[in-house]
Amino acid sequence: MRVHGSETATGTLHVRGTNFCNLTVSVDSRCNRLRVVAHIDNLMKGQAGSALQNMNVMFGLPETAGLMRPGIYP
Repeated sequence: MRVHGSETATGTLHVRGTNFCNLTVSVDSRCNRLRVVAHIDNLMKGQAGSALQNMNVMFGLPETAGLMRPGIYP
């Protein structure tokens, strides 16, 4: 997970092909509310990424093995 302030422009393009979740956090002082926006690539951070992460743990490998390389996109 990577946390960014409201001054950083992030979107789904920044997590495409990764196992990261980008969080953008800002405070709306006008309404006195905290706003959090999450961006994920559901192909990596979804079930396929979770399965690989669990397999790594089961076999004693580093938890992020195979998850730090971008997937192949057309």
